[in-house]
Amino acid sequence: LQGLGLTVMDGPFGSIMPFGKSGLHSLSSVAYTHHKVSYENLPHFDCQRQRADCRPDLLADCNECAVKPRSNYRKMFAQMKQYFRPEIGWQYFHSLFTIKSKLRANYIDDGRPTEINRLHDDPPFYCIFAGKINSIYEIEKVV
Repeated sequence: LQGLGLTVMDGPFGSIMPFGKSGLHSLSSVAYTHHKVSYENLPHFDCQRQRADCRPDLLADCNECAVKPRSNYRKMFAQMKQYFRPEIGWQYFHSLFTIKSKLRANYIDDGRPTEINRLHDDPPFYCIFAGKINSIYEIEKVV
């Protein structure tokens, strides 16, 4: 898989991508990447009760936390293995955690806003900040 990236856009979505220049790959899954969910204005998680330095208004680094959620990497491996030959070896090194924000209006469809800015006219140069495939429809309106 050296230098190869794959994003599966059918069924339960998953992605395996080269991770910078580390020689490793990152693995993500729509079904298994999310470990905790909070619908509050500020993020409230049960693990915060075990850490005084991690509060809704000032989150600590989950990657350094002794009470972080157990990784779902085994489930992600099982999901992605269906797209690769059995002889491909999979090895787990570690998980990285972060907070993903979603707009309240998009809880149902997981949509994300799209920002399109024209930075230069000749030649035309655009900056497109988008998080979902449906952004192509927004781009068509501008370009």
